[in-house]
Parts: sequence; C-alpha cells; structure tokens
Amino acid sequence: MNLNSIRLKQQMLDKIKIITSNAEKNLSVVDYQYNWFDSITENMRITHKNIEDYAYTRIAPFYEILNGDLDNVLPLIAANESLWLSAHSFDDFTDNSLSKALQKFTSAEIMMSCVAKGVLLPISIISNMKISNEEKTNVINTLTNGLMNLFSGQRDDLKLSHAESFDLKKIENVISRRQPINFFLLSASHLTSLNIDDKNHIYKFGEYIGLAQSLENDYYELFNLKRYDDIINGTKTLYIATILKHLNNENKHSLIESYNNAKQNKNILIKLLKELRSYGNVINFINSVNRYYDLAKSSIDKTSLANNKKDMICKYFIDNKKLKRIF
Repeated sequence: MNLNSIRLKQQMLDKIKIITSNAEKNLSVVDYQYNWFDSITENMRITHKNIEDYAYTRIAPFYEILNGDLDNVLPLIAANESLWLSAHSFDDFTDNSLSKALQKFTSAEIMMSCVAKGVLLPISIISNMKISNEEKTNVINTLTNGLMNLFSGQRDDLKLSHAESFDLKKIENVISRRQPINFFLLSASHLTSLNIDDKNHIYKFGEYIGLAQSLENDYYELFNLKRYDDIINGTKTLYIATILKHLNNENKHSLIESYNNAKQNKNILIKLLKELRSYGNVINFINSVNRYYDLAKSSIDKTSLANNKKDMICKYFIDNKKLKRIF
C-alpha cells in the first residue's frame, strides 16, 4: 500500500471524517436545546484545520509497517485526532487566544466541548471498534493518560513562562508531555502483537521524535518564518535552552536578560535576535537535533521487531524528515 499516494490519503481521511461524524451525532443528543457543541466543534476544526491529517500521517505509516491493514486502525486515528483537537482548543482557552468565533461561547460551554472531544468522543469511538476488551482498555487508558499529559504539560508550560531561568531538563519534560506522537504510536501498538517491553520502547521512540521535532520547529518559526510569539509570550523554548547549554556564564546572563525583556521593547527584541544569531551555533543546533533522533533510533533498536521493520520506521520518522524544513 502506497502511503505517499494523495488519493489513498484522501480516501482514508474521508473515512475518518465519517467515523468522527457518526460519533459526534451520538454525543449531540445532550445538546438538543442550544446546539452549542456542534457549533464549537466546527469552529475548533476551522481554527486548527492543519490538525486534520496530523494523527493520520503519524499513526498510519507506523501501523502499516507492522500490520498492513489500514482500515483496522482508522477509528483509532479518529479518536487520537479528536483528542489532539481538544488539547489544542484547551490550550487556546488557557492562554486567551480563542478565535473570535469561539469567544461568543461561555467558558463552561468551551470546557464541556473540550471534555467531550477529548474524552467522551474517543471512548465512544474505541468502544465501537471490533477488537478485544483488553485492547479497548489498553487504548482508552493510553488516550486518557495522553490527554492528562497534554493538559498538565500546558499547565507546567505556563509555570515555566514565569520562571527566570531556563532548565533544560524541565523544558524537555514539559515538551515530551505536550507532544502527542508518543501516545499516538503507543495506542496503535496495542492493536499489534508487540509485548510490553516493545511498547515501552515505542513510547520512548515517540518521545524523542517529539523533542527533535519541537527543537526543529522552534528554529523554523524563529528564523524561517520570523515569528516571535514564543518570545512575546515568555515561553521557555527548547531552542533557547539548548543555546544556553553551550554558553559561558556572562553570555548566558546577557541572553536570558534580553529574552526576558524582549517582549517589552522592540530594540531589545532586535538585540536578542542578533544574540541568537551570534550564539546559536548551527553546528550545535544540528548536533542537538541529531542527539534526539539518535536516542529515538536507539529505542527502536531495543525492540524485538524485525530489522527491516526497524529500518522502515526509522526511514519514515527520521531519515525522511530530519531538518528538511530548515536547510
């Protein structure tokens, strides 16, 4: 099966939409009086339309390499996609960046919709899958833990934004909880014959892939897209923490001071960007990205998968994507 086929991808996404739509209709019976759930859900999709194929492009290749029959995993993709959309909308709600269309709804309606999309809908979808009760339980537990990690990661990210220092370990911990690929892959692994040790290695694989891609994304947004939202919001990014790791105390203090004050003064922002260009050695950046990818590959190597399957997974998630957007 050719996963690079645009036609195949659209066929699979259309099937996923039908699965999600049918599950949402069942939930909508609680909403008969005001019809706010359907409206909020639709506006969530419009706001985060890039999420539409996010779960598909990560779960489908992984599952196809292991099992081959994509139709079996489509409901699970739909459940993960719904959860990820809920987490993004919750993120918007907590940092006051809801779209204008969603601002007309009450906080209670927004929160109830996030719970429905992130908890009730995925459980409903998984419960209707033709898999064993043990597999259903494992998948639901993984998705529930994934959602709790996303929410707690958002909470701790807000705490870090008010902290004065950049703690690399704390930032890695928060990011690993805010990246969904680890529980995306773990939930899919429950539909395979992988043993518990293999599943743990798969989870770590996803965790390191998430860190690598987060570091790449920080660089891409800052220098390729020239977007400074993280600086303005005081977000402690993995990229800045990585730069600080290689600086002496004097330069480290100067960079932190500029970062903490850049959102208040345009001249300081310009000074900060110059410092980042000066201190942000590209070689160190590339080495840091590669370190996460090497750890991911090491995690896959520890599984009992056949070597050809290990190679295919690493080729798709690492070799075909590493630093491609940046250089």
